[in-house]
Amino acid sequence: IKKVKTELKHNPAQSFATARQHMAEESLGRKLPELQQPNNILAIEYLRFCGEITPLAVRRIGSGHDQKGKSDYPSASELRRCLREEGKGPEPALQEALLLDRLRRCSREILPPDSLGDSIFREIRRQESYEGILKACATRRYPLARVRRECLRAVLGVQDWEPAYLRVLAFNDRGRELLKKNTSLPVLTKPAHVKRLSEEARRQFQQTAEAHDFYQLMSGAPGPGEDWRTSPKCL
Repeated sequence: IKKVKTELKHNPAQSFATARQHMAEESLGRKLPELQQPNNILAIEYLRFCGEITPLAVRRIGSGHDQKGKSDYPSASELRRCLREEGKGPEPALQEALLLDRLRRCSREILPPDSLGDSIFREIRRQESYEGILKACATRRYPLARVRRECLRAVLGVQDWEPAYLRVLAFNDRGRELLKKNTSLPVLTKPAHVKRLSEEARRQFQQTAEAHDFYQLMSGAPGPGEDWRTSPKCL
């Protein structure tokens, strides 16, 4: 990563992905076309943070990242498209209005401190749609995915943090035992136990709960507070 940042300083016009590709190929002495595939990039990022966990590579079968069209193993984007066709998930018009409204309320300080933040802040006051802001800010150095991610961070008020707790979504008996033995962070299995967490962990829980409520609002869900009522699924 340090070499990538140095490469970007020498050639700021290139994207982070291009700089990473160049540095990886230079280090290994061969071409790395696999680094151009989104799922491989995600896997590498997971490996960087595995720590003492021994990774197990599982070959991906089916559609690639963001690939459209029917498949026995469709991409997440295709699944979301199908859900929208069935009238499930965020309603496009409502999603557009809510995202745009929240972005227009953002101060410059909550956006990235670099030129991308300047661009987003400027286009928020120029564009008439959320998608218009994204497209106007996307460049070779700052691809559309990066712009979208920074806008959502601003909309949700998400800042960089170190996880202060783990929340279980589902587990079986074996998973329950493993969690007891292999984590240094507090494990949350009941929303009522949030009050037992540290101040920072409670703040993080509150923020993720608010983000979930916002998604539910865009989806036309009847009420807020689901994170405060939902316990893990026992398998």
